[in-house]
Amino acid sequence: MDPSWQVSASTDDAYVDAIGGTIDLTAAYVYTGYFYDESSGTEYVYHAGFRFTNVGIPKGAKITSAVISLKAYASITGTVTLQIRGEASDNPATFSTYSDFINRARTTASVGWSPPATTAGNWYDTPDISSIIQEIVNRAGWNPGNALVIFIEYVSGAARRSWNSYDSGAANAAILTVEFTALLDDSGLGEDSAIIALVTEGVDAGLGEDSAFVGMLVEGVDAGLGEDSVTTQASLEGFEAGLGIDSALLSVSVFADEDAAGFDSVSAGTLVSASDDGLGEDSAIGGKLVLAEDSALAEDSAEARNLFMEMMGKLFNFIVQITPLALLSAAVTMVAKIRKPKVKPAEKKEIEKAAKAMAKRKG
Repeated sequence: MDPSWQVSASTDDAYVDAIGGTIDLTAAYVYTGYFYDESSGTEYVYHAGFRFTNVGIPKGAKITSAVISLKAYASITGTVTLQIRGEASDNPATFSTYSDFINRARTTASVGWSPPATTAGNWYDTPDISSIIQEIVNRAGWNPGNALVIFIEYVSGAARRSWNSYDSGAANAAILTVEFTALLDDSGLGEDSAIIALVTEGVDAGLGEDSAFVGMLVEGVDAGLGEDSVTTQASLEGFEAGLGIDSALLSVSVFADEDAAGFDSVSAGTLVSASDDGLGEDSAIGGKLVLAEDSALAEDSAEARNLFMEMMGKLFNFIVQITPLALLSAAVTMVAKIRKPKVKPAEKKEIEKAAKAMAKRKG
């Protein structure tokens, strides 16, 4: 996924003059680079800082690209070399004084930048700063929803650049865009529980359910979840896009063509069904969690068994009506695999009933 965050407060962007030892928190612009005032014979060396809040990137997420977009405040030419670094802090505060700004710890990772000549009103992207963001989200104390700071500081050259700040208008402020994927953790919770934890973190961080699910499961195959999880995610996307529960459940049934269906796909069907029935997304996510094969909550939960059988009944009723015979056979195989050692008499009757219905149709 590639969500964006924009500077959202006056003191969340600032620039300092490293020679004069001053800071400006409220100007309509921020400077980066070097300037010589011929009238007074004064030299200025400018460093800028940008703070982005509520950054919903899970700890340890794989950062694939990241840039900051800056809107030029003035048209300026001349060559200048800058260095981009982050603040080596878990959740940095807003800027306050020159000393506060200049003494903050910087990341080991850095990226050089020689910005082009600028035209006032145009937007310009920095080079890829994914290595800097990666270092920050890999910190032991990082959590989604924390703030992060990026510094753009003068290195060499006899020119400067002037960028719009938050105080020139909120829409003109710097924007951080990060493309990332979140892989499973190694906490021992098991694949299903790990996915739930990541999705919950994403939603709580303000990414939205759709973005959280897509971004966090898109690397399911690489994480060892198998193609069934990725196929299921496509069905969830179809449902979110307004295709309706029938289309979504049909997509879920596609996993039966694979040899390793597993609880990921079945639980996703429960999630779609629960959402459609008006239980709400929180209840739907909870339903998936208690059905997780690796979850200790699942095995003895009567509510989970009832929800499971309700979902399976809906799924089979739909499949019997419209699904090709080859896929019906695969679906029977899937049912035989799911929780086979723990099938109770009532559940067995439901499964046998569905299997007979399919056999009758095939006849």
